[in-house]
Amino acid sequence: MTTRHDEGTGSSALPGWRVQRIDGEAVHLTHAGRIALPLAVFEGAQHRSDVPLVLPAAEAEVLYAELGRLLYPRAEEGTAS
Repeated sequence: MTTRHDEGTGSSALPGWRVQRIDGEAVHLTHAGRIALPLAVFEGAQHRSDVPLVLPAAEAEVLYAELGRLLYPRAEEGTAS
């Protein structure tokens, strides 16, 4: 389970609501060929629903690149031309 982080950035997220990956559930392809990331929605400590985040391949590629930049920021320094 992940830990909730309140960054105080003025986001429009509803207070007390959080979304996290479902432990043990794999990311998978839908019948339409989209990427589905299983998520659980909570209000406070109460589980409200399980829903997938479904992304077309192009959006999943953008998310992958953004996550890579966050996780490995120095990797891009060596690839700049």
